[in-house]
Amino acid sequence: MIGAVLLIPAAYAAWSLRHIRDPRRLFRWSLGVIAVVALIWYPNWSALPLPTGVHNVYQGVFPTWVWSFQFGVTLEKPVDVPLVSGATLLFAAALAAVALLTYALFEYARRRELHKDRS
Repeated sequence: MIGAVLLIPAAYAAWSLRHIRDPRRLFRWSLGVIAVVALIWYPNWSALPLPTGVHNVYQGVFPTWVWSFQFGVTLEKPVDVPLVSGATLLFAAALAAVALLTYALFEYARRRELHKDRS
């Protein structure tokens, strides 16, 4: 909900960029905004443990890392999976067929455009 509310000033700021004619001014403002956002979000981006109140605010706006989450430990043997199997070869063949078909369609369209100019 907090993120949705913050979209209102962000949309206004994006809409106001239409009026900036000087690219240098736009670049300076962009660098400034990037620096401010980096300073505000740094504790959350660095995945440092935060106090509960601050952590809840960050999670409401920009949900990323939950410090308390930990993967469980498994003692099972990993499954052996072959690097190349029938499914891999089938996928490679399908990908090659799509690439060739795409190339053929582009060539057909290019030749058709060339013939259009001649007639």
